[in-house]
Amino acid sequence: MNARSYTPLQITLHWLSAAVIVWALCSGFLVAFADLAVATEARISALNVSLTALLTPLFALRMLLAWRHRHQRLHAPGLKGALARHAHLGLYAVSALVLLTGIIMMDRQIRIFDVISFAQPVTDPALLTLFHGIHRYACVVLGLLVTLHVAAVLFHQWRRTPVLRRMWY
Repeated sequence: MNARSYTPLQITLHWLSAAVIVWALCSGFLVAFADLAVATEARISALNVSLTALLTPLFALRMLLAWRHRHQRLHAPGLKGALARHAHLGLYAVSALVLLTGIIMMDRQIRIFDVISFAQPVTDPALLTLFHGIHRYACVVLGLLVTLHVAAVLFHQWRRTPVLRRMWY
């Protein structure tokens, strides 16, 4: 397998996505389960909205690039490769679901670093509740998938299969 299987843009988008997704998951779970001051929750939520709103179109580009380069052999053949492909597809699908439901569930104007704002896309309280619930469960699934992904990378590195090298410049 070629150690240089991803383009520099794919690598950049991978690490940018990873940083924002891990931050948003950790801080989101913190807000959901910790007893924080209202002002702290508001600051964390505002930062998460800004970061994920900026990430959403970049993540769409990342998925497009992954689809365009799908012919590259990035996974081992057989069952292991199929599991890796499906795990990556799951990561993409659940990440997209989290990003989209995060936007749809907004019960107020979407503000990006207090510079740009968009009207909330949905105003029906029942739909807001539905998408908020989907978002919360999808975040739990995404957290599990990210943990699985990191564990798989660490396992491969431990087994001296340098999969991480493909994601470095």
